[in-house]
Amino acid sequence: MEQSIHCGFRATNNEAEYAALIVGLDLTKSLNVRSIKVLSNSQLVVRQMNGTYEARDQRMSAYLNKVKHLQSTFDEFSIEQIPRAENTRADALASLGSTTTNNSKSVPIVHLMSPSIQESDILAPVDNGRSWIDPIVNYLQADILPDDRVEARKIKAKSAKFYILYGKLYKKSFTGTYLRCVTPREAYDILKDLHYEECGNHSGARSLWNRAITDGYYWPTMRTDS
Repeated sequence: MEQSIHCGFRATNNEAEYAALIVGLDLTKSLNVRSIKVLSNSQLVVRQMNGTYEARDQRMSAYLNKVKHLQSTFDEFSIEQIPRAENTRADALASLGSTTTNNSKSVPIVHLMSPSIQESDILAPVDNGRSWIDPIVNYLQADILPDDRVEARKIKAKSAKFYILYGKLYKKSFTGTYLRCVTPREAYDILKDLHYEECGNHSGARSLWNRAITDGYYWPTMRTDS
């Protein structure tokens, strides 16, 4: 049985690979298939499923968890990578799904209007009550430093760029403006809110990072997090 998948939302190639796998597994489940062997030319999906690759990106982790849950519903499940040259029919179906019109009378196209994962599936950073802000605030407010001399020197040098204003920690930017320092949990919420403000075009990492700075925020890993 053949079907093609069309994503009616912005998705990376890897997200599209996972979306197609999820739809395929749902189809086989509806046919009461109990034993399945998946052949895919996506190296990332296959190796993440087999545990060779780690899903570090939060969205990839959410997709992986979704597929793992589906995997557990089969009596037998295996997945392996095959060369793209040996998967030409699947490539043809993928090309069919990427178009807006279906000229084929025999192949159904499944239109996905939203991702298979929900925003709640994407884990936020755990707020354990401590963050990168604490050592700097402790030094600026109470002259408290770690016992380790090397670490104490690092905090002293780093703290020269920071200020306490109205009870909050700020960092002076290259332009002279003051950026409010935030915890990892606050940073996650800020990026999520900014991303949804730009939701129509799903802005890229550089754009999102610059927007966070423009709005007056700072944390050390903001470029990577974006």
